[in-house]
Amino acid sequence: VTGVNFTDNLPTSTPGGFQLQVENPASPTTTNCGTPTISAGATSVGLSNATINSGATCSFSFDVFALANTPIGENFDNIIENNTITNDQCLDSNGVTGTEGRLSVGSRVTVNKSFSPVLVSRGLPSTVTLTITNNRRSTGGIPEPLNNVGITDNLPSNLQVANPPNLSNTCNGTITGATFGNTSVVLSGGSIPPSSSCTIKFNVIEIDRTTTPLPRTYVNTPSNFVNDASEPATLPTADLTVVSPLSGVKSFQSPAITANGISRATIEFRNTDLTPLTNLSFTDSWTQTNTNLTASPNFQTTCTGGTFTQNNSKSFSFASGQVPAQVSGVPGICTVSFDVTIDGDGANTFTNTIGATTVTTTQGFTNPNDISG
Repeated sequence: VTGVNFTDNLPTSTPGGFQLQVENPASPTTTNCGTPTISAGATSVGLSNATINSGATCSFSFDVFALANTPIGENFDNIIENNTITNDQCLDSNGVTGTEGRLSVGSRVTVNKSFSPVLVSRGLPSTVTLTITNNRRSTGGIPEPLNNVGITDNLPSNLQVANPPNLSNTCNGTITGATFGNTSVVLSGGSIPPSSSCTIKFNVIEIDRTTTPLPRTYVNTPSNFVNDASEPATLPTADLTVVSPLSGVKSFQSPAITANGISRATIEFRNTDLTPLTNLSFTDSWTQTNTNLTASPNFQTTCTGGTFTQNNSKSFSFASGQVPAQVSGVPGICTVSFDVTIDGDGANTFTNTIGATTVTTTQGFTNPNDISG
C-alpha cells in the first residue's frame, strides 16, 4: 500500500475539555511505517506518503501526557473515524470509535500495599510492603520530584511489628514505630525522585495467637498521606489471612518398591505456634485395593504421648500426640511412621491422602490442606 496518509488528532477530555499532548520526550517507536511525524508538545501526529509492504503491519507509538491541572477522573477518547487513512489504492480503513481508545486520568502519585505471604501460618511473620510511585509532571510535561512525603500505617487490631522487624526504606526521610510490638509505622520527611518509586518494608505478626477459629483475615489500609505538593493519592486496602499453625507432609522411605515389598511411610507434623499442640489425632486409611499396612506395621512416633490403634489392614487411628512449639523461629516437628506394602495385582502407583481439616488438636487447630504422599 503506497501513499498512506493519516492524522491522529489527540483528544480533549470529558467532561472538562483538557487537551492531551505529546510528551517531552515523546520516546517514539515505529515498525514498517517509514517516519511518522511526532513532535513533543504537539496535539496531533501522523503519517505522510508512507509505504506499507505486502503482508506487513505498520505500527508506531509515542508518549502522551495530560496537563498538570487535569482533574482525576477525566477521560480522553481518541476517536479515529472509519476510512480516514487514505492511500493510493483507495483501500478502506477501520477506525477507533467510542471508548475503544480511552485514556483515563488517575492520580499522579500512587500508593500500593501488599502482604507477603498473603496466607501465613499462625506464629510466622508476613512482610508488609508499601510502594509509593511518583509520576508528577510540570505544566510543560517535565518530571518533578515529590518531597516531604509522609504516610501512616496503623495496623489492624491484633497485628504488631514482628521481632525482628526487618525494616527497609528507600523513601528517605524518617521511619518511626518499626520496632517489635508497635502497632503503627510512620514515614515523615520522605522524598521520591522524578518518575520513580520507593518502598517501605517491615514484618508483622499476630499479638494474640490463641484466638480461634482460623483462618482469620486482617484488613489494613494506610492513612495520612501527605507531601509538599499536596498531591492526592488513593490509599489501598490489603488483606492478610492467618491460617492454622498445624501442617503436615507425607513421604515414603522407598518411593518405588517391587511387588510385595515394604516401604516406610512417614507423616511429619509442623507447628508454627509458640505453644505445643496437644491431643493430635487423625485416621489414615488406604483406599487402593492392593495396598495395605504390613502384618506388623512397626508403628512409631516422636509426637509425645501418641498412641496407635490399627482398625484393619488398610486403616489406623492416631491419638493423644503432642506437636512441640516453635522455638526461635524454628517450627516444632514430630513424626508418625509405619510400614506399608503393595502387591502386583492392581495399580502400581498410588497416592495416600489425609484430608484437609481431618487432623484435630485440643487447641482447635487443624490441617488447612491435604496431607498427601
